[in-house]
Amino acid sequence: MHLEGANEISTYEEDFYQGTPVITKNAFGKGNAYYVGTRSNHEFYDIFLKDVFEEAGIKPVMKTPEGVEASVRRNQKGEVLFLLNHSGEEKKVLLEEDYLDLLGKDRLHKGDFVTLTKNDVKLL
Repeated sequence: MHLEGANEISTYEEDFYQGTPVITKNAFGKGNAYYVGTRSNHEFYDIFLKDVFEEAGIKPVMKTPEGVEASVRRNQKGEVLFLLNHSGEEKKVLLEEDYLDLLGKDRLHKGDFVTLTKNDVKLL
C-alpha cells in the first residue's frame, strides 16, 4: 500500500510487508476515509469502528447487549425507539429514560429493564 496523501495509522511489524502501512486515513470532503489493508477478527473491527465513530462524534442510541439493535425514528409528532433482538436468546436492556411501550401500553421508567424474548421487538 502506498500513502499518496493519506496518513499512516498502523504498520505491519513483521514478515514480507514489514514497515508498510496496513491502515491509513485520508481527509475527504468534510470527513475522513479509512483503508484497512488486511483481514482481522471481529474484536479488532469492534474496537477500530468504535474509535472511528467516537472521533466523528457519532454516539450509539443507547447501550444494548450483544445482538440487540436500538434505533430511533423521529418526525414532527415525536420519536420512537425501536429495540430489536436479533439473537436467538432472551435479552434484557436497561432503560436510560422513561418510555411508553407502544405495543403493550405499559409505562416504563428509567432504570427499569425491558425483556426482549428471542427475535423480539419493542417500540418505545
